Amino acid sequence: MQDEKSGDAGEKEYPSKQDVARLRQEVIEGFPEASPLFQSIWCEGYIKEVMNSKCSSGGDGKARRTFKNSVEKFKKAFKYRIKYNVDEIYTHKKESTKIEIPHSVKNASTCGSLYWKDFDKEHRPILWVMNSRKDWWNLDLDQQRQFHIWMIEYGINNFPPKQTQFVVIANTSNMTMLQATRMRYMKMLIEIFMTLYPCRVKVRVFCRCEGYIHN
Repeated sequence: MQDEKSGDAGEKEYPSKQDVARLRQEVIEGFPEASPLFQSIWCEGYIKEVMNSKCSSGGDGKARRTFKNSVEKFKKAFKYRIKYNVDEIYTHKKESTKIEIPHSVKNASTCGSLYWKDFDKEHRPILWVMNSRKDWWNLDLDQQRQFHIWMIEYGINNFPPKQTQFVVIANTSNMTMLQATRMRYMKMLIEIFMTLYPCRVKVRVFCRCEGYIHN
């Protein structure tokens, strides 16, 4: 008999290699097209991060995620990859030296509101967020979604070896009520960071840091 919370009966380690293999199998049985992801960005280390994380839905948020919930996390992430055409937004291949950026992503990136720079002490890449630089009066939500997806895909595909997570530092300097209350924009960010890329963000920092950011 298998324990949903702790993997195979009698095993002290969870998740074990067997648990990871079982998760892969269950996800691929439901979505065969997801198989290549388990050979690339859904590596064993990342799968274990998801399986080991605390479950925020229900309870006190301190219980470890169940095996069933972990499987559902990956299935839902894959559904969102299809919904938002992630493979069409990010088409760059590691063996290619030319980085292809869709026109919509270029449009959203010109203000410099999102970029990768430096690492934390655990060598996790840092994604800097400068929302005050956006043109909030003319914000195109679809372009912003594609821009965030492209940036995260680029970062994940270029992580240092064995690294599976990153840090987000959001500069709150010059933030306005218009920016803070754009609910459709905030919902879009939640979908991306929580559903499309579960457990990718290890640390979130919100602070006034304009004085020492240079890009």
